[in-house]
Amino acid sequence: MSGKVVIVDYGVGNFFNLCKAFRHLSISAQISSDPGTVRNADGIVLPGVGNFGEAIKNLKAQGIDSVLRECFKDKKPILGICLGMHVLFEESEEASESGLGLLKGKVERFSADSEVVPLIGWNNISFINQDTKNDVGAQLFQDISDTVPMYFAHSYFVRPFDERLTQAVSKYGSQEFPAAIRKDNVVGLQFHPELSGVGGLSMLRNFFRVTS
Repeated sequence: MSGKVVIVDYGVGNFFNLCKAFRHLSISAQISSDPGTVRNADGIVLPGVGNFGEAIKNLKAQGIDSVLRECFKDKKPILGICLGMHVLFEESEEASESGLGLLKGKVERFSADSEVVPLIGWNNISFINQDTKNDVGAQLFQDISDTVPMYFAHSYFVRPFDERLTQAVSKYGSQEFPAAIRKDNVVGLQFHPELSGVGGLSMLRNFFRVTS
């Protein structure tokens, strides 16, 4: 039986490319801002491009923040992409609003001695902390090579309280940062799989398989 994937519309997502990627894979993914629809999904994708504070305000106004906490507790697969990963954490240097707090840690801005900010373009990733149970993160990266670059577009990055949450890292200038994190049913990607060619499409296909 096919899984029902819902892409959460909370006013800050780049839905066109994500929907196009799922369609390319012949996967039906519904865009919704309705809390009930999100709650009934088999898998939830939380995209995001924009400001952390605005994102949190929108999630709360729509009542989706509490739904995401319920789904996290129920071990439902959740994929956060870029800003969609950031809001899963407790706080961000970008805004005064508190994050969802599903994952312990904070979001920081690239330091002043980094390269030009934001980072926009292709970067390699390196896998770490791979010797874990067969959770959603492990399944998402199944058959994915870290020799394949991914597409990034961001000024901020996450810093998990528990470094063991970091599944892959990337580097910008002298600064290393998490490119992927995971905890049980939740996976966060700093890069955009919908814009990352064959490797990114494979990850979206793997996420769909997890929900099925």
